[in-house]
Amino acid sequence: NLKGWIDPKNMRPLNNIDKKVAIVENSIRTYENIKGQSINKYKSGDILEVNGEELENDFYYSEKSGWIAKKDVIIFNDNEKGKRIFVNKETNFNSDLTGDNYKKITIGTEYILQGSTDKYNLVQSKNTGEKGWVVKTDMSFTKPDLNDPVILINDTKIDDNNMLTISGKIYDDTAISYFLLNGIEMPIKKSNTFDKLSYVPEVGYSFNSQWFLIEGMENNIEIKVIDRDGKSY
Repeated sequence: NLKGWIDPKNMRPLNNIDKKVAIVENSIRTYENIKGQSINKYKSGDILEVNGEELENDFYYSEKSGWIAKKDVIIFNDNEKGKRIFVNKETNFNSDLTGDNYKKITIGTEYILQGSTDKYNLVQSKNTGEKGWVVKTDMSFTKPDLNDPVILINDTKIDDNNMLTISGKIYDDTAISYFLLNGIEMPIKKSNTFDKLSYVPEVGYSFNSQWFLIEGMENNIEIKVIDRDGKSY
């Protein structure tokens, strides 16, 4: 092992850190040392792990990639990686952080969160696996309520004691708060299989509800389902 002495004025402290950073622009280089030869070139949106921070010259150090200027990167946090996240307004799906390469995506589109910077989420499509960057304020962990709940009646029958039995299923694209028969909340059972609807439901339940009919009188029957945001059917 080589040992020797170095003048302190030629040395700078390196703070140990454990962070990830995202490359902001294209053709960003890392270096063998702060004023040394270029090692690698990266494109916008690439993620690097950094292990050290040199404060005087504003550089990060990576054991794998070398030195990179802080001005060329932004902190990337993946603590919530794997969570479902949804587009809450029409916005852009950016292939990188330059803002030059994008396509439009619609409200309600679902992604899997990979991580985030201060302004952008890095997300991955559930269907295609494609990754891209979306403005954080245009996304939410709460699924947008875009459709009304649905009631499907499978069967109705009246027995010899004038007891009406109604069976069927209810669906919604977010969550169901109440299922009512003539204003009274009725029990429901979670379904594992869904009927084909005009939209893909988030939840589905079956029901088998009863109501006593009074003979010789007009009996009004109303069934109603109310979803998370108050929409009803």
